[in-house]
Amino acid sequence: MSTWRDSDDAKQALAEQGYYDEDHEALNNTALAGTLAKIFMRKPVRASDAESFDRFTAVKHQGLSKNQLVDEVLPHFREGIELTDEEFELWKKNRKEHPDLDERQQTLASVGNLLWGTMCRTSSSGAVQKLLVPKGLLLVEAKLGREGEPGPLKVATDDHELIMEFFVRPRGDQLVRVSGSVRADCLMVGMAFDGISARMRQELGMSVTSAVTDLMQVASPNFAVITGSSTEDSKALTSGASKR
Repeated sequence: MSTWRDSDDAKQALAEQGYYDEDHEALNNTALAGTLAKIFMRKPVRASDAESFDRFTAVKHQGLSKNQLVDEVLPHFREGIELTDEEFELWKKNRKEHPDLDERQQTLASVGNLLWGTMCRTSSSGAVQKLLVPKGLLLVEAKLGREGEPGPLKVATDDHELIMEFFVRPRGDQLVRVSGSVRADCLMVGMAFDGISARMRQELGMSVTSAVTDLMQVASPNFAVITGSSTEDSKALTSGASKR
């Protein structure tokens, strides 16, 4: 899979909007993250508003799809590069026979991955997320669609129900999936190698204890302990989120 750096069209589009320095071949992450954060802050789903209408409907109305995000940051870029329905069918049948179409498709996908995936990653490491949290908002990804757009959608919110549904619960599901995968792998080892089960239980026991300890810190009111940051930094990070 190619990246946006492999596409001259992508780099030119980013440069035209001031997000890419062609001379130094450098992406201005700060400016790009700032623009993306402002886009999401225009139409957040607020907890105070959610009391008067269905929360999921609000996400569908105010959330942004990947294409919308590309259009917001790089106006007219998608119009000039997106495949027509006929071109898409040709590309889908045989990519190798249509390298020009494949290049356009890969370029659009790579730009979407940069803006939607890399910059708007919903985890604590996401560049946009780091700007929204001090404002009392959290970027979440909802597996919801609307007419003409199958989804998913991303939206900034301070609503606890939406945060639980689209941020916390998926991480719990991920934890269950990982534990199931580890269990299957270890059962395989235990069945294949006689006498290894006792040592394996001991080894995994230490890992499980460590993992549980880390997870239990989520309930700690002292966020400085969790983040390893100073009390002042923790207050700055969480002050916005604590204001409802």
